[in-house]
Amino acid sequence: MTTLPAYVAGGSYQLDCPAVGGCTESEAWPLPPEMQTIMMSRPDPEADVYVGRPMDYMRYLLGDGLGGRNTTTTMQLALGVEGELPSGDDFWDVTVSTGRTDAAITQVGNVRLNTYRQLMASPNFGVAFVGNPNAEADGFAEGIPTCTSGLPIVRDFLPSQDCIDILHATLQSQTDVTQNILEANLVGDLVAMPAGPLGYALGVSYRENSFDFQPDNLVRNSSVAESIAGVFPQTSSAGEFDVAEIYGELLIPIVSNGPTGVEHFSVELGGRISDWSMPQVDKVQTYKALIDWGFTPRYRLRGGFNRALRAPNLGELFLGRTQIFQPGASAFGDQCSQNNLVGPFSANPAVAGTEQAAQTEAICRAIMGPGGASAYYDSRPISEQPQPGSPGTLNSYGNPNVREEQADTFTLGVVMDFLDDWTLTVDYYTIEIEDMIALVGPDTVYESCLSIEQNPSADPTVPACTQIIRNPADGEATNIDLGFTNQGRAKVSGVDLQLNWTRMLTSGGFNLNMVANYNLLSETQDRPDVSTVDYAGTNGCALQIQCQGYDYRLFTTLSYFRGPWNISLRHQYWPSILDGSYAKGLPPSTVPNPYGGVDDSYQLVHLSSSYSFAEKYTLTFGLENLFDEKPPLMGGNPNALPFPIPPSRATSVGTGGLGQGGNSIYEPLGRRGFVSLTMSF
Repeated sequence: MTTLPAYVAGGSYQLDCPAVGGCTESEAWPLPPEMQTIMMSRPDPEADVYVGRPMDYMRYLLGDGLGGRNTTTTMQLALGVEGELPSGDDFWDVTVSTGRTDAAITQVGNVRLNTYRQLMASPNFGVAFVGNPNAEADGFAEGIPTCTSGLPIVRDFLPSQDCIDILHATLQSQTDVTQNILEANLVGDLVAMPAGPLGYALGVSYRENSFDFQPDNLVRNSSVAESIAGVFPQTSSAGEFDVAEIYGELLIPIVSNGPTGVEHFSVELGGRISDWSMPQVDKVQTYKALIDWGFTPRYRLRGGFNRALRAPNLGELFLGRTQIFQPGASAFGDQCSQNNLVGPFSANPAVAGTEQAAQTEAICRAIMGPGGASAYYDSRPISEQPQPGSPGTLNSYGNPNVREEQADTFTLGVVMDFLDDWTLTVDYYTIEIEDMIALVGPDTVYESCLSIEQNPSADPTVPACTQIIRNPADGEATNIDLGFTNQGRAKVSGVDLQLNWTRMLTSGGFNLNMVANYNLLSETQDRPDVSTVDYAGTNGCALQIQCQGYDYRLFTTLSYFRGPWNISLRHQYWPSILDGSYAKGLPPSTVPNPYGGVDDSYQLVHLSSSYSFAEKYTLTFGLENLFDEKPPLMGGNPNALPFPIPPSRATSVGTGGLGQGGNSIYEPLGRRGFVSLTMSF
């Protein structure tokens, strides 16, 4: 057999294959001697090697690595009129506003994954590659992609520009958001009372919200021929809703300048009726009842109860199928596996019981299809099935049937004005959310599909089972769809303390503000109706601090203001915490922490300043993370994940101490500056 000219010495592939017989596989993809030595020194020289370094050389040739440019155009127009009724004690206003935000996002430095793999599979790692995208039409209506130099996979060199051209993809997405609002208000005094006038407020409003999101074609779920390395697939999303509301409030003065211990006492009552365009939400009512008791001129007690209802937002209703990255979302992994040792609804009878395991296997076989079930269960031993494995890549999507969530809040606090410049407030709060809107976890989806209790007929077509996507060729878990539901609840309570000091000088003044939040209790659960175990897959940190693993936090801001300018220094203090891998009840010194808790406090300092001039301009500038504080690393291993993830106090199985909600705590970008100019006209 005569070797093709492209493969022999002097050929376009820059190889030196024998003129007769051609190259072996290792000769067609040659390695330098040093690389051969490294590869052959491995225990299994024939094992696959993952190679992914395109960003290294693309950064040099493109002038930048992976990055993005955001262009946001915002338009807001508001018109209003106001007036006074003949009584002189009542005032009205009417406002109409319309706003639109258009955001164009351009992402540069992306790599076409399929093209990269094709170059890797081409002789000599893509040297002299010539593509033929439309081979069936003999070149009609197609370009001629080339890569002259090949890729620097085993040799260090900068590839030719044509290689970069066919690898590089610039992605463009567009988001449009609109809002229209009409409001009318009437405020004033109803009647005179011994302790003061009975104040009231009445209002009506109408609001329309809509959005439209169009991702780049290359990152859509429907993209077949090409995909982008490291970018999660997305889907076009769009939706709209409107709401009409009427509300009323009363401020009732009960005592004013009363006897000792009752300097003043007043009650505030309020209610609101909202009529949503979503049929599953329809009309909802909220209300509040608050008291304000001044027992001395400098000390007063405040508190009350508030019932709030939150309708789902546009994303929770209409988000298209979008892939998400959520480490630690599953405690039990692939429960279709007969080798799964932790899943309570797995196909392993030793863990789930004979009856449950049989139902699980039957449903999983139906989801996989005949070919996938045969490859997964029949063609390999049980020991080679996942243990515990992955439940599949996670996808989120909106649910147009999700209802409103209900929150009951109780607060009680004291306001103390001591000395002439100091104010201290101490407030206790407890918040309970029912029917919480949350993204259901993957373990919950598997339970709803596989559990005898939740699916007694073993029907593989129930909604939960249709959310589980298995590979029909080998039966492996590929994707799992997670929708928003109202089947969660949360409770959190804590204490907020705020200390404020202001000292006015002849030419300016100082202000010191210290805020401390202490977390007493936090509980979150995403499916109380089906849960027989404590899932680690609870998704959503809607109540903020309870998902951050901290008992308390302290923020301090020192400001100086003088005339048209001011400067502020803000300090954030987060105390040391232990990772969830620590055993309960044991001293930290006796238990090693394999996941790396935050042994020291974490502190950030931000500096900002603003200057107003010419009556309508404000210049703002500053430095975030002034001292370039580094985020903590899990276990001290910078390669554990693509970016450091904060530890948490979560003790549920499978969390791995990764925690969630850390983006609001830790600063992964380092020191950075900002400047902005605002103009009023």
